[in-house]
Amino acid sequence: MAHSRPAKQNPPTGSEKVKQNHWKSEMPVVAQEYDYVVGVDTHSKTHTLAIISTDLGAEIATETFPTTSPGMRRALAWLSRRSTNDSSRVLISMEGTGSCGAKLRQLATAHEYRVVEAPLPQRRLGRQRGKSESINAVRAARAVRAARAVLATEVKMLREPRAGQYHTALRVLVVARRSMTRERTAAINSLTALLRVVDLGIESRKSPTGKIIRTVAA
Repeated sequence: MAHSRPAKQNPPTGSEKVKQNHWKSEMPVVAQEYDYVVGVDTHSKTHTLAIISTDLGAEIATETFPTTSPGMRRALAWLSRRSTNDSSRVLISMEGTGSCGAKLRQLATAHEYRVVEAPLPQRRLGRQRGKSESINAVRAARAVRAARAVLATEVKMLREPRAGQYHTALRVLVVARRSMTRERTAAINSLTALLRVVDLGIESRKSPTGKIIRTVAA
């Protein structure tokens, strides 16, 4: 008696494999919790957004917007049109949330999108020169990479952006301290050069100490 063979099934691909591998996991992964992941490659003048479907792992759309307020509002309107109006089903994986992407992050959060730090921070174009089309292609690819990099990540392992008044105040203090350190170093270098030219009877072979600086200031 002949036995029929079961029909051959195609192996799962893309995010389907990711979902199957994590169905029995206690903690859900991004591909299970969200319908879309949006990768954002941020820069000083433009932001590039890439929408990825977590169901198929396919790229839905990619677009670049200026970093002006109207440009960022258009970016979110475009995102809503090309994905879903339900912001709770969309995860934004953004590079530079504390620098170039800070304003877009704040705007997206105000529209009830969840924004997380992209896991791959290598975002510089370096000294690349060429046609704008090639640069845009690189930025689009990085936006896609930022989205796909989190598909298999457990939701609890996503990195939340550092935000809030305390973080902003700390950044201001750090920048101010760096600025004052640079100014102090420049002033000491200028004084050292002056002491080596003008004979004031002060040791000038080494950088002036605090005592020498007070003596000169007096």
